[in-house]
Amino acid sequence: MIAENTIENEIVVESCFKLIKAVEQEEKKSSEILHMTANENIISQNVRRLIGSSLSSRYYSDTYDSENNPSKNCYTFGNAVYRGLPAVHAFEEEARVHANRMFHAQFTDFIALSGLHAVLCMVSTITKPGDKIFIFSPTSIGHHATENLLKNLGRIPVEIPWDYENIQIDLEKFSEVFHKENPTAIFLDLGKSLYPLNVKAIREIVGSGIKIIYDASHVLGLIAGGLFQNPLEEGADILIGNTHKTFPGPQKAILLYADKEFGRKISLDLFSCAVSSQHTHHSLALYATIMEMAVHGKAYAQQIKINSEMFSMELLNMGFTLISRKNELPHSHMIAISGVFPENALEACRRLHMADISTNTQKIFGTDCVRIGVQEVTRRGMKEAEMQTIAHFFKRIIFDRDHTVKDEVREFNSLYKKIFYTLDDLT
Repeated sequence: MIAENTIENEIVVESCFKLIKAVEQEEKKSSEILHMTANENIISQNVRRLIGSSLSSRYYSDTYDSENNPSKNCYTFGNAVYRGLPAVHAFEEEARVHANRMFHAQFTDFIALSGLHAVLCMVSTITKPGDKIFIFSPTSIGHHATENLLKNLGRIPVEIPWDYENIQIDLEKFSEVFHKENPTAIFLDLGKSLYPLNVKAIREIVGSGIKIIYDASHVLGLIAGGLFQNPLEEGADILIGNTHKTFPGPQKAILLYADKEFGRKISLDLFSCAVSSQHTHHSLALYATIMEMAVHGKAYAQQIKINSEMFSMELLNMGFTLISRKNELPHSHMIAISGVFPENALEACRRLHMADISTNTQKIFGTDCVRIGVQEVTRRGMKEAEMQTIAHFFKRIIFDRDHTVKDEVREFNSLYKKIFYTLDDLT
């Protein structure tokens, strides 16, 4: 049907194309930025192609019981008949094999749509209204939205005691609070992932009957590469996380279980109450990212660790101070500059943005910090020498207030257009 050619419609069409052009300009601008935020990454060409798949408009969920599964062209689930997507199913099954291996899981589920949705999925299925759930406070390492999410679901959040000096759970106080409160679940929400947590000690305190959920959104790629603690091996029952930070995939989530049958049961429960489609295009993109990480994950994680250490040391040499555990460099991709700033962290971050370096600010352990991640620049092929160059940019921008750095940042950034640790060159 051809739209009526009215003045109103012409205005809408003109506005639409004007906005599309503005988005294209935004994309170009973004490509010129040196992205060093801790909560983003860059995807490969293969992954980007799958996000644009025409199957994005088709329903798909790989939740199945013992008799029916989506490997068929047509299958039943309950009283409903569904059209299967056999190729998507085959891709998922292959990705599941590799995810299970990388994370030492017995079952992997791709049904969750985002990090917070993964939290909602877990809370709504393994707990009930009125249950107490242990979480981290946002003033320690917790995510800012977790407490409100639990309260809105009728759960009772209880704060995990935190040792701010040693940047670790206060185990003695944790044991006291645990035996007093008797929670249903322990949710280790690793929102500020500078160091691993003592998961083994937590398991010893709570015993075998309490579910431990570990949110690895920030460090998922490091775990996959064997360069961070492996929660499922250390006593956690469930490992969850979004898939676009150190894990260089689409904005989606993953659920991994230490027990296969428990994982399948939760998957069925979620299909009945929380997800009708796991978003086919984002699922395909995630499967491809898992395959990339199966091949390159170890080398990628190792270079992130090397870059993080080099960048941290250079920042210290430049006169900055970092959030650290008794001068022990962070174990992850994340670096938090706590000072010394000529003005404050907000102004320092603003100056970095004006020079086309993207970071963000966050209050960490009561201190306003500039929070940085090296995962994306690592994905773009940068190594130790580049970390030294970028640290000097930070000094000139923040300490020296050098307004000429922007052109140098753009020129430097333009040298790194290829994305590494992918399968792009093989397809």
